[in-house]
Amino acid sequence: GALMLSAPKYGNDDAEADEAAAELYRFCAETITALTTTYGGNQKAASITIGTCIMPGGKASGATPDGRYLEEGLADESLTPMRQRDTQGLRALLNSALKIDQAAWQALSLDLRLAPELFTTEEKRAEVAGVVRNYFARGGKHIQFNVVSSELLLAAQRDPESHKDLIVRIGGCSAYFTQLAAETQDEIIHRTEYASLD
Repeated sequence: GALMLSAPKYGNDDAEADEAAAELYRFCAETITALTTTYGGNQKAASITIGTCIMPGGKASGATPDGRYLEEGLADESLTPMRQRDTQGLRALLNSALKIDQAAWQALSLDLRLAPELFTTEEKRAEVAGVVRNYFARGGKHIQFNVVSSELLLAAQRDPESHKDLIVRIGGCSAYFTQLAAETQDEIIHRTEYASLD
């Protein structure tokens, strides 16, 4: 138990963990593209994603070796690590995602929650834009952001009437936070909030 919890996790620019993730994606892409369509053409590797089924998928799954509990929600989106497993910062996460051959896939999403403090000055906004441009220049395909603090999300849970207009990205869609089920709200709140670009 403790050994598994202390094992390296994808999303931290760790060679061993990231190679395991990259190998899984390689295997899936090769398996899918080896299949033919009904009309004799080649299949395309579209995406590995849970999308909006994070919580139902978790309820249908057993516990996993990374420490995810029985019925706990799954990781969000294709390249997004399990909540709170990405502990080495945003650049480490992006490096991990780039170790997966994204060219083999039509779409691979990376869902991030950034702290509003990263956008308070023009200089900070330019730095975020630079990090995103660099990710795409190195082969990244897609990033979607929630720019919202844990404090605001918790306030919206406590007082939904005063936060009816709070919109979040979840599974490639936009949703009013206060209209989501409490367990889905909790899942979003517990995602890693990046307050710096390091």
